[in-house]
Amino acid sequence: MANKEHLELLRRATKAYAEWGVDGSKPRKEDILPDLRGADLSEADLTKTHLNAADLRGANLRGADLTESKFIGVKLNNADLRAANLTNVYLRASDLSGANLRGADLSKSDLTETHFNRADLRDAILFEAILFGNLCGANFSGAELTRAHICGADLTGAILNGAIFSDTVLSDVDISKVEGLEKNE
Repeated sequence: MANKEHLELLRRATKAYAEWGVDGSKPRKEDILPDLRGADLSEADLTKTHLNAADLRGANLRGADLTESKFIGVKLNNADLRAANLTNVYLRASDLSGANLRGADLSKSDLTETHFNRADLRDAILFEAILFGNLCGANFSGAELTRAHICGADLTGAILNGAIFSDTVLSDVDISKVEGLEKNE
């Protein structure tokens, strides 16, 4: 259950909430970490929000606009991010295991070391990730990537064991250093 005070601060977009973890440093025990577990933030405008180390497990972010936000080390396990705008988002070292990202736009985002284990990325868009971010070290084990568009992405070191790539568009992508992806010769 989301902390009601944290949720209210986010909804009012106060400066104090927006700056939590803004420097990307590891939180100390005495730091307040955003607890937004299970929060309903569907269709919310969270553009340029800093929610580093936030707990958004099971949150509803369906259709939310997270453009240019910073979510370093965020827990988004089993969150609903269907059709969310995650363009140019910094999601480094976050956990989106089991998340529903169907139809989400992750273009130009930095997904380095992010976990997408068993996530639903059907129809997701990952354009130009090589220019503005990358997927280096990302874990897509067991993820559903049917009809996803992965274009111009750096997949160096990505783990794709058991990922489903039915009708997935892979263009301008170097898959030579990817673990677990069947390569058609």
